[in-house]
Amino acid sequence: MKKVTFFDCFPALSVSEEHKSFLQDVIVEKGVYFKKKHKIRLTLVFNKLVASETVNEIEGVVKQQICGDHDFEICFVPKFTLGNQYSFKEIVETYIYDIIWELRNKEKNFPMVILLQDATLKVNGNTIEIIAYDSIMAEFKGN
Repeated sequence: MKKVTFFDCFPALSVSEEHKSFLQDVIVEKGVYFKKKHKIRLTLVFNKLVASETVNEIEGVVKQQICGDHDFEICFVPKFTLGNQYSFKEIVETYIYDIIWELRNKEKNFPMVILLQDATLKVNGNTIEIIAYDSIMAEFKGN
């Protein structure tokens, strides 16, 4: 089966040079159309780390250029095939701010955002240890 690239799906899309450079190698693995919800969900496979905020920006560009003012939602689900180019520790240290961004902007989980922003993370092997300071928010999330 032929792999479908991002620009195979959106050949007329106009994006910045920065976005174009990392979208060149992105594969669209799966697409689902939800007719009743007016929503398309695409699973995009990246071969390098990409910030959640960047994926969200591209969602916005696609929605604006493809859907215009129509009541329609486009959602990208990132998936990564990184091989051995990154260690678990590098991924966690690189992505902790993305995790906080996702919790704030996608999940709207503000207590967890506040808790993680002030926490210390330690990576030992394949384990992440989160050390939260004694605070009202830590007690709230602990119960």
